[in-house]
Amino acid sequence: MGAYVLRRVLLTIPLVVAVAALVWGLLQAMPGDYCDSFLDPELNGRPEAVAALRHALGCDLPLGEQFLAAMRSILTLDFGVSLSQRAPVRQVLAAALPRTLLLTGTGFVLGQLLAIPIGVFQAARQGRAADVGLSMVTLAFYSLPAFWLGVLLQLLLTLVWRLFPTSGVGNGGWDTAWHLVLPATTLALASAAADARYVRGAMLEVIRQDYIRTARAKGASEARVLLVHALRNALLPTVALFGLRLPYLFSGAVLVESIYAWPGLGRVLYAGISLPDLPLISGAFFLFAMLVAAGGLLADLATAAVDPRVRLDR
Repeated sequence: MGAYVLRRVLLTIPLVVAVAALVWGLLQAMPGDYCDSFLDPELNGRPEAVAALRHALGCDLPLGEQFLAAMRSILTLDFGVSLSQRAPVRQVLAAALPRTLLLTGTGFVLGQLLAIPIGVFQAARQGRAADVGLSMVTLAFYSLPAFWLGVLLQLLLTLVWRLFPTSGVGNGGWDTAWHLVLPATTLALASAAADARYVRGAMLEVIRQDYIRTARAKGASEARVLLVHALRNALLPTVALFGLRLPYLFSGAVLVESIYAWPGLGRVLYAGISLPDLPLISGAFFLFAMLVAAGGLLADLATAAVDPRVRLDR
């Protein structure tokens, strides 16, 4: 197990470097360059001051040397100073990461608490009115963009019915939990709609197996057949899917955090792209790549925990 985890961690290094190189190339293709964001309008007409600033920031170097410097900063976790936040990038990301993990973690848990029971319920009533109705509902939520769903919930539950706070993170404790309800629910509904359909399909495949018929023939109750014999085996192919949901949740967090003014990585990244803030964008994408790689690793470990036939040390 330890050797497998170490191998996976080492394999994330080229992945992160590739993501960083791609992001750097895309940012270089944008009009202007990194140093233009630093230039004070008062420096106009003072070419010697502009040249000195560009030299200090390394923007007068050839592109190859700028690329190597950017890759060194990625590998050493020294992303420089954020233009939009006027603080070290590491400090900005460290402050925003716990809030994003809280939001995405809560959204993921709520999504699975919705998806698994809905999928099992639909499979148990395949072809009936309840199954058809829930299929239409999940398809509708799956088709809705996350930002549109967030705006709709915000309008209904904060402006019309005034049940929840409009935006922000609150003052800690229960106040933060109350502010978390709407953004986490937005992420949960969007992910649960897709996951419920996968759970339903996996359950339908499992309940046709011979051992399910045997369990029923022995007199096991339908609830025991579904929840004990069928559900555990149905979850095997969906566990990996749940792990791969993390990239979707993090990408959705960029929009959801902007809608609800939730001060996490998504909102920080949005502010960085608007400037553009190259150090902050590079650091945020690096962190997102690491979180995605961690999601894949957790999916493998969860699969091994659920299925005793999987041996990660082989």
